[in-house]
Amino acid sequence: MRGSLGIVVPFFSNEEYLKCLLNSLVAQSSTEWVAVVVDDSGSQNRAREIVESFDSNRMSFTKNETNLGIGRCWNIGLQHLVSNTDVSVFAVIHADDELEQNYVERVLTAHKVHPDAAAIHTSVSLIGEKGRSKFSFPDLVKRVTRPGGSKSVVVTSGDNGLASVLKGNFIFCPTLSFKRDHVTLPLFNDEWKMVIDLELVSRLLLSGEVIVGLSERIYRYRRHRNNLTASYNKTTIRFREEIELYRELEAKCVSCGFDVSSRIAKRMTIIRLHILYQLLGSALHLDLSLFRRLIKVFVETF
Repeated sequence: MRGSLGIVVPFFSNEEYLKCLLNSLVAQSSTEWVAVVVDDSGSQNRAREIVESFDSNRMSFTKNETNLGIGRCWNIGLQHLVSNTDVSVFAVIHADDELEQNYVERVLTAHKVHPDAAAIHTSVSLIGEKGRSKFSFPDLVKRVTRPGGSKSVVVTSGDNGLASVLKGNFIFCPTLSFKRDHVTLPLFNDEWKMVIDLELVSRLLLSGEVIVGLSERIYRYRRHRNNLTASYNKTTIRFREEIELYRELEAKCVSCGFDVSSRIAKRMTIIRLHILYQLLGSALHLDLSLFRRLIKVFVETF
């Protein structure tokens, strides 16, 4: 299916969310897609049964014997697609999210309209545990910091492009889709847990690639208490990784002549603001343990 979109769906938990995602996938206006669900839960569940219940020859299932972690799981799924299909574009979509009906159609069209782009990303609608619209202040910041406003296509490249990403990290990772001819496998650096997407985007931009963002909200991004992002915020793993990555990027940007990006990476403004936001929340909820952890990691940004 050359010209089709290959989708990796890593599964860790919550079968009902997986079912919702797959329902939104089979309801697509375009049939130019194939998908593989990679079970990385390391436990017994109904994921295979759910996938097979759709009785679709465009949908397959594979299970890792043990939990391998985000990066390795994503890379295994992408290798499975490359080895078993002839797709020209691939994406990794979270199993707890959902797609608008025209997602596949718009993504494939965008890749044709922008043949030089290594990756395309879309805007998102935020949903909560029950699938209803949800507000999130950090995600509002992403929209505000998105270059060009919310109604325009944004082309990200070079020093200024990377600087804009480091300022606001406005790209939602699971909305990214990649041209097979522009990237090499393994795509993701599995040494990272939380900043794996930001590291990849930065690596592509430092190597001279172009990333294009669509204004349409054709991806429904679910925020809920049990997702990995919420967990990594509470343990401060997220912030420690961000600090480490920004310091690495500062050095790489200096060596590549990305002077604007190196200054943004050194300041870590977006990281400090996010930690302060979490500090406020922990104080309001009287979570002194989290408050102390956040104070400690905030000091590390200096």
